[in-house]
Amino acid sequence: MCPARVILARHAESEDNVASTLSAAVPGRDLTERGREQATALAESLRQDAVSHIYASPLTRARQTAEIVAAHTGAAITVLADLREFSLGVHEGGEREHVVGSIDEAFFAWLLDGDLDRRIDGGESGREVLERFAAAMSDIADLNRGQCVLVVSHGGTLSLGLTALCANLRPTFVRDHPLHNAARVDAEYDGDGWRVRRWCGHELG
Repeated sequence: MCPARVILARHAESEDNVASTLSAAVPGRDLTERGREQATALAESLRQDAVSHIYASPLTRARQTAEIVAAHTGAAITVLADLREFSLGVHEGGEREHVVGSIDEAFFAWLLDGDLDRRIDGGESGREVLERFAAAMSDIADLNRGQCVLVVSHGGTLSLGLTALCANLRPTFVRDHPLHNAARVDAEYDGDGWRVRRWCGHELG
């Protein structure tokens, strides 16, 4: 079985990031100028990877990141709803400093404690996030055997989803090495499942 190489990236900096506004609902706001520079740097880092296709979350910040990479690589883009960030429910649009505690409490219960049935008020449970992300990743791997593709998604969804899918990725490592804007993760899927080879520059066995 030819493995599929999948490079996953968090979107570049958005106006919501700068404003500390919690945003997970479509469409979300544009990239900042710094975010566009980050996306360009991501594209440059992919120069030797022969990316054949790009898959992106439907949120504006992820699509714009993908579009900048596509302009440099020539790869086509497919938007997949299941790559979106986890729903923030009643906290959507709130100021991060006022509600981050309850969001983080739920997220780390998913990530560290495996309490996937816990639900953000009005939003998704960890299990729902993981199920849709895993389904999207399975489809991407099946369609791209022997190829290298890019997935542009979001910090929460990527951190939770990859930790659950990859046997060599420890929850505490992910907690201690959060994905910054335009951060890159190199993963691979073969007959034995998913493995992360590199997480934000850290080599994993």
